[in-house]
Amino acid sequence: MNLFCSALGFHYLCHKFEYSSKNKFQLQQGATSITRETGHFFGVDRNPRNNNKVYRRIKICKKTTVKMKTIIVFVIMLFILCGCKAQDKITLCYIGYQYKETKNNSFLNKQLLFTHNEDTLKMNLRLPFDISNHNVIDSGIFYNCHLKKGTTYTITLKKTCVTDIHETFNSYYNINTIPDKTDCSRFIEIRKNTRFRYFGNYGKYVDIDGVLYEIIGLSPDDDCCYPH
Repeated sequence: MNLFCSALGFHYLCHKFEYSSKNKFQLQQGATSITRETGHFFGVDRNPRNNNKVYRRIKICKKTTVKMKTIIVFVIMLFILCGCKAQDKITLCYIGYQYKETKNNSFLNKQLLFTHNEDTLKMNLRLPFDISNHNVIDSGIFYNCHLKKGTTYTITLKKTCVTDIHETFNSYYNINTIPDKTDCSRFIEIRKNTRFRYFGNYGKYVDIDGVLYEIIGLSPDDDCCYPH
């Protein structure tokens, strides 16, 4: 944070020099003062060599300002990256599920229901649905984990962006959502019907209250089937 504040302070000082140069320093040999067109008084110096030093300082400040801007942008991006990749662990009791319609005829929303301290959490799992045969493809969550009613689970979730899901996957999020411009993990749903196709890792991604998460951990995992 000190580095960040120092960068901002130095950027401000250099900006003052840049601003002065843009307003045309009136530097003449033997001049008794250095002013700009706005008439503000800058100082007194009868030595023209010192005027050249002012120009050199402005040039150095311009170069340093570019570096400071780069550092500031890097720090901001680092904060954003850390925020997007934060992980959350939730411990909840699984009580069942219910199916809900989506904005695509080829997907169903399997809404997983959990309770914690008398509160209910609804976790949405978007699954491919063959409407012609009335068949939903459900391989469970995470790595083919089928939850048991009355069991308490600890689920590790990581916020993720819609664009992080591979574009070749036939994912509901790729087809029927638009990411928020300020938070890529948030989205709004749009209506669009597509043909049925089963291709993707459907159990790894869920959404809660309009925020997309990737499941990266589940305990207990006795009923899971991990890849070898």
